[in-house]
Amino acid sequence: MLPNVIGIGAEKSGSTWLYALLKSHPEIYMSERRKEIDFFNRNYEKGLSWYESFFPDGQAVSETPVIGEYSPSYLYFSECPERMARIKPIQKLLLIVRNPADQMYSYYGQAIRVLNYQKTFEDFLQEEPKFLSRGFNGRNIKPFLEFYDREKILCLKFENAVKNIEDTKRKVANFLNVDPEKFPTDAGVNRENQSYIPKFKKLNRVAGQFRRTLIKQDQDWLINLAKSAGVMQLLKKGSMENLPPMNRESRQRLLDYYRQDIEEFEEMLGINSK
Repeated sequence: MLPNVIGIGAEKSGSTWLYALLKSHPEIYMSERRKEIDFFNRNYEKGLSWYESFFPDGQAVSETPVIGEYSPSYLYFSECPERMARIKPIQKLLLIVRNPADQMYSYYGQAIRVLNYQKTFEDFLQEEPKFLSRGFNGRNIKPFLEFYDREKILCLKFENAVKNIEDTKRKVANFLNVDPEKFPTDAGVNRENQSYIPKFKKLNRVAGQFRRTLIKQDQDWLINLAKSAGVMQLLKKGSMENLPPMNRESRQRLLDYYRQDIEEFEEMLGINSK
């Protein structure tokens, strides 16, 4: 069994929230062993049989018309669209984006949380310019439009999606041809992966490194066991503070930097991404 819908992006834009929303619907099967399979970019050499192992057989999902996975890094690899298009079952793509200034600030929060980064946001942008390229949603989506018609791509704006959850449910259900009434009433209410500053920075960093090692070794069961046992929440509980808000000058500078790409993105996908 192979997926017929794939979430392709964007990073730090609510993909985990959207994945959880999709997973809550009884007519939608999202890869459970691992959210971000990263097959079409980082694991392509492992072969199609490895990719298929993340999905149940046809009989097990006979009453589940939608089979999917969500790897937001696909948006940043130009080889992904053609590789996906070669697999005939993959007919639809999902994309959720957010204001690129907030997206960059979320990357900064991740650097603080995972890498124990201790400098300012402006220092981060200067020292890690690779992240700036990931805010160009227009540039990054363009290769996908060479292989997929516009109507085969559902694009959501994170800020609107979480604010108007019922409308989001209807949009997703209509796009995937499932019953919108079958979403649980509380689906989408909780925010996922919110930025925070961990109190125990070294412990948090070691845990992150260990998690990445387990993923490389396909030991997802250990990660999932830790999650089910509440280990991840235990690390967070009482040990974090909110990331302070971005200053206005930095926000405006980033919006000016992305302005042309934002306009091109809006024209291509018909969405107000500001």
